[in-house]
Amino acid sequence: MATSHSRSEAQSRGFSSSPSLVRSRVAYIIFHVTLFLLALKPLVHMAERTIYPWYTKRFVADGNLSKSDVLIGFLGPMGHIGYFGSGILLSLPTVLRFTKGKMQLRKGYQSIFAGMPVILLAWIVGNTYAYVVLMYFTKDDFVFGELPRYQHVARDILVFMLVEEVMLYYLHRLFHEWKAGYRAVHKLHHRFTATVPLQALHSHPIDQIVTNVTPILAGTIIMQSHILTFTLWLTFAFINTLVSHSGYDHIFVEGSAAGGFSIQLISGIEPRDA
Repeated sequence: MATSHSRSEAQSRGFSSSPSLVRSRVAYIIFHVTLFLLALKPLVHMAERTIYPWYTKRFVADGNLSKSDVLIGFLGPMGHIGYFGSGILLSLPTVLRFTKGKMQLRKGYQSIFAGMPVILLAWIVGNTYAYVVLMYFTKDDFVFGELPRYQHVARDILVFMLVEEVMLYYLHRLFHEWKAGYRAVHKLHHRFTATVPLQALHSHPIDQIVTNVTPILAGTIIMQSHILTFTLWLTFAFINTLVSHSGYDHIFVEGSAAGGFSIQLISGIEPRDA
């Protein structure tokens, strides 16, 4: 959901879809999907022994909690700790002024909390929107259904990846080609050219809903997945977007140097007359 934003004058005129870029992204996807599938089975096996019993006892067994209660618990305290805790940890290279792997060294090191009022507003709007969508567009099985097996988790997350990739590309491209929309909404996200992790959410509320949150939720709505599968996917999404805004190049997570495929194909960061 983010990228490193230094581009040549020739590139800034439009969208690049060079064969080498496409081949690079396809190879990247194949490698990481394979890695994901290999790691997922022991992860689910471990969850069956630890997280599943805890979830059943805490949220299901006594029958006192509603679907709304569970959603608030997952999107509220656990979501806050997951996103902002991970964001602060991934900001340590900036805090410690690491130079190895840093992109755009000449831009220096900014505060890891820069733009926080905008970030907090986007977080609140995004979580509220996610609550409404998950509350009213999933069945009760989303919370109280059978706990997911490995094959179901693998199938669902592969669908999530595909749906998010396609939606993110076209929605982000829309905001870059629609000049009025870019100026009014999306330009805010590109205020910082040398980002830190938490600035992944430095977005207009409309941008947060349309571009950031909807692609993440869409796969879950399509597949009617379990909340634990969704939580695993949300964790991946958190880490990916935080790392891709970290300003550092990372090998095993899609970092700033690689950027999202959807963003790499959108070569121009700002319309020429914006």
